This record gives sequence, C-alpha cells and structure tokens, in this order.
Amino acid sequence: MRRVTIAIIAILLGTATSGCVGYRSHYDLDADRYEDALRQAAPLGSQKTARYTLNVACYTGYKLVEAVSKPRPKLDALAQRTITDMGIFEEGEVGQTVKTADYHFIFDIEIRSTQEPGTFSGLILPFFRGRKYTARLEVLDEKGQPFANYAASAETLYVRHPLFLLFTPFYWPGWAENRARENLFQALSVRLIADRKEFL
Repeated sequence: MRRVTIAIIAILLGTATSGCVGYRSHYDLDADRYEDALRQAAPLGSQKTARYTLNVACYTGYKLVEAVSKPRPKLDALAQRTITDMGIFEEGEVGQTVKTADYHFIFDIEIRSTQEPGTFSGLILPFFRGRKYTARLEVLDEKGQPFANYAASAETLYVRHPLFLLFTPFYWPGWAENRARENLFQALSVRLIADRKEFL
C-alpha cells in the first residue's frame, strides 16, 4: 500500500512540475511597425463616430468549444483600442452601443487549437499543441455598405514535457498567447492607420 501511495504522489508531482513552454511560431510582421505607426498618427480632430462588434469563435480541431456569446474583456479592449489608434475617433465616440455611427467595425476572431492537454499529457512523451489566431475585420459605412476589409493572423506552439522545466520561466505559455493576441490587433491598427484618411 505504501508503494502505491508513493507512486501516486510521484506521478502527481511529475504532472505538476512538468515543463510547459510556449512561443509564437508566426505573427503578422506589420505588428512590428505598430509603435512607429502610432507616432505618425497624430489626432485629426474628426467628429466621426464608430460602432464595433466583436465575434469570437474558439475551436479545438473542428469542434466549437466555447459559446460565441461569451464575454471576452481583453479582446474587447484590444478591438476598441484598434479603432481609437487611428486618431480620427474620440474615445467617447467609439463603442458597441453607438446607435448612429459613421462606421461599423465588425471583428471576426477565430481561435483554433489542434488539441488540449489532459492531466497526464506530456508526462512521458512530449505534448504539442498548435494554436492559430485569425482576425477578419469588415468595415461598413453609415448605410451599412462594405467600405473596407482587413485580415491578420498569428500562431503559437505549446509544448509540455518534464525536460522543459528549466525553460518554463523564460517561455511561459501565457506570455506567448498574450503577445499573439496583441500582435493580431496591432497589425490591424497599422493597416487602419495607413488608410485613415479614406475614413474622413
């Protein structure tokens, strides 16, 4: 009985301490120009208003695993920031509930994972998970007609195995995920800033 207890504790400790690392395997290179684009985007003093809609679909394989209607405050904040980055909309004139808007920004975000880890995944053989973020932005004018379209993508790779324990503090999976999401919206901002005079 004692050996069984020790074996169970060893397995649980191994699971708890297995090394998890994550990094971006791809991101839209326009995101690298985000800070430069912001510096060049001086406010233009427009009186335009903008409404936005955020639709997020999460898949594991081909299965939708989370409700599209689930609140996503981080992605919501990134979507709103993407619009205000243009420098032609005041913060109070951008929102999801603006009724009579000059433009309607529709963000369709797809997050697709190859698989999700189980309790013992990566304990013996390495566990790998790829995750792809895709953003499609459609802008409609005040009449509801298509005005512009944009797209961006990013990907991360997540690996779990005890041999990666030493690397975990330097490649924390959460950091890779956050950077990938940020890059997605930063790339959209760069493209919107480049076209912003067309919105005046």
